[in-house]
Amino acid sequence: MTEGEKEKFLAQNAPVDSVSQAAYSRRIGTAETGANGHNNAANETKDAITGRIIHTVNMMKEVLQGNLGLRETIQKQSELIDEQNGEIFQLQNENEDLRERLSVLEEFTGKDSLEEVQQLVKDKKNLERRVTQLE
Repeated sequence: MTEGEKEKFLAQNAPVDSVSQAAYSRRIGTAETGANGHNNAANETKDAITGRIIHTVNMMKEVLQGNLGLRETIQKQSELIDEQNGEIFQLQNENEDLRERLSVLEEFTGKDSLEEVQQLVKDKKNLERRVTQLE
């Protein structure tokens, strides 16, 4: 088995939790020692590489899980924004309708109708006073 094939095999079969990582590292070390008992330094290096690979895989797993969570949050926020934009559109239409109705009512009743009524009441009182003075 070539070095590249070994690394590929290790990466594909590496455990992702720390308990099985230690057992896996020991299994790799004893399997590769074979007839040459003097490969302890090489086994330790392989154990370190295996540990780094496992750590990297765990980090990638956490990043992917975080990414998935962020995607879900973005999707929920987008749906909420769409709902609120729909409500804003509806409220703007209602506002426009109310403004039109107000405009029609102002034209029909007049903006200053209260002032005109008060002036007419004053004029009436003045006329009634003058009539009483003339009698």
